[in-house]
Amino acid sequence: MTRRTMFQKGEVHNKPSGFWGMIKSVTTSAPGSENLTLIQQEVDALEELSRQLFLETADLYATKERIEYSKTFKGKYFNFLGYFFSIYCVWKIFMVT
Repeated sequence: MTRRTMFQKGEVHNKPSGFWGMIKSVTTSAPGSENLTLIQQEVDALEELSRQLFLETADLYATKERIEYSKTFKGKYFNFLGYFFSIYCVWKIFMVT
């Protein structure tokens, strides 16, 4: 939107060609271009925030599903088997040593 506004006001100029055009483009900046870079930086930061929030939300849903699964009979059964085999492995390690 800022680029469109700058274009409508005539602040956006075509890039000049030639050696002097390159020198002029390096030494001077178009009015409002600083504002445009600040807006672009803010947009990039907000996009990263959005990405992080999505990942956190997906992680929370996965955790919620794991908790709901652990309340079922099958979840409790697998939890018991996990504890049983953990104790069995520790017992076997002590028997070998």
